[in-house]
Amino acid sequence: MIPPQAQWCHQICVTSACWPKPACSNCTRLLGHETKRYHMSVEQFEQVLKVAVPFLKHSHADIGMKVNRNNAQEPHRKKVLGIFGGEPLMHPEFPTLVDLMCKYVPQPHRGLWTSFDWVNGEDKRWGPYKPQVERLLGENPTGSVLDMDTGYLNWNMHEEDQPCSHSPVLVAANDVVKDKKERWETIAKCWIQTEWSAAYALDYNNEVKFYFCEVASSFDRVFNLNTGLSLEEGVWSHHLWFEEDENGVPRPKGKYANQILSTCGRCGGSLQLKGRRDREFTDDISPSNLVPLTVAGSPMVKKGQYVAVESGQSSTKDPEPWEYQKDGRKKQIENFKGAVGHADWLNTYERQDPRGPIKGDNKWS
Repeated sequence: MIPPQAQWCHQICVTSACWPKPACSNCTRLLGHETKRYHMSVEQFEQVLKVAVPFLKHSHADIGMKVNRNNAQEPHRKKVLGIFGGEPLMHPEFPTLVDLMCKYVPQPHRGLWTSFDWVNGEDKRWGPYKPQVERLLGENPTGSVLDMDTGYLNWNMHEEDQPCSHSPVLVAANDVVKDKKERWETIAKCWIQTEWSAAYALDYNNEVKFYFCEVASSFDRVFNLNTGLSLEEGVWSHHLWFEEDENGVPRPKGKYANQILSTCGRCGGSLQLKGRRDREFTDDISPSNLVPLTVAGSPMVKKGQYVAVESGQSSTKDPEPWEYQKDGRKKQIENFKGAVGHADWLNTYERQDPRGPIKGDNKWS
C-alpha cells in the first residue's frame, strides 16, 4: 500500500445508479448489494472539491505503477480528480457537477469514468451527454494518463464482445488466507490500493467521508462500518505505513489504520484472484461476507446472483488482475472506432513526453 497522497487519482463517487442492473460481476462499488440508492448532492460535491483540489497541486508524485509492477521505468501519471459512480452520467444534476469541476479543477486534471455511449447518448432530464463531457474534459478527450492537453476519460462500455473480467473483492482474505502473518503481508502489498485510488464517498448515513481506498469506501457503506474520515483540510495527505507486532505480523499505522483493519480482511482485492466476466452479473462471495449480506437483504443475494466460495478454498490466481481487458483492449478499441472523432481514444502514451508531466506544466489558471 501507499499513502493516498502518492496515488495518481482520487475518485468522487457521485451516485450508485448504474446500468446494467443490478451490477457487473464483482463490482468494486458493491452496487449489487446496495439497499439504499443515492446521488451525492451538489452541495456535498462542492464541499468535496474544496478539500480535494490541493491533492492535485501539493501531493507526492504518483508511484503506484512503479511500486505495484516493481518497475522504475513506469511513468509518473498525472494527478486526477475523477467523477465516478455507479454511472456518473445517470446523476440528475451532472451538468451542475461539471460547472463545479470547471470552477475548481484545471481541465488536464479532471477525470470521468463512464460506461455509456457519451458521444451519441442523452439524458431525458438534461440532454445530450457529449456537450457536457467535452465541457468537462475538452474536445476529443483521451484515455491517456499523461496527456496535459485534455482531461482523462476512462470509457468501458462493457460490450458483449469485450472480454472484461473483475477480480472477486467479496472473497474475504480472512476466509482464504488463514495464517495471519501471511494474510497481512499480502494485504500490505495490495495492488488495488497501490495502483488505483482513494475515494470521497457517501457512507451508510449518506454523509460524505474520505477513504484511503475506493474499494474500502464500498465496504464501509454496504456493511455500515463507520470508518470514514470527516472532510477537513489535508484529510488526503496523512501517512500510511505498517509495523510488525511481536509476532511479526504487519500492522497498519496512522490515520487510515482503522479503515484498513475494518475493511481489508473482508476484501479479496489483495489476493489477485482470477476474475469473472463482467456480463455474468454474478458475484463470488465467501462466508464471512455472505452471512451479513444475507441479513442486510442484499438484492443480488436475494436473487441468487452469486457463487458461494468456501473458507480456505483455493482459487486460481491472476498474475495481472489490473489488466482487466483480457484481449489487450483490442475489441474495446474496435468498438470505439464507431464514435466519430474518437478513434484514437486509447493511444495512451504516444502523444506524450516519455518523462511524463513536467513540473510547472500543470496549466493552473
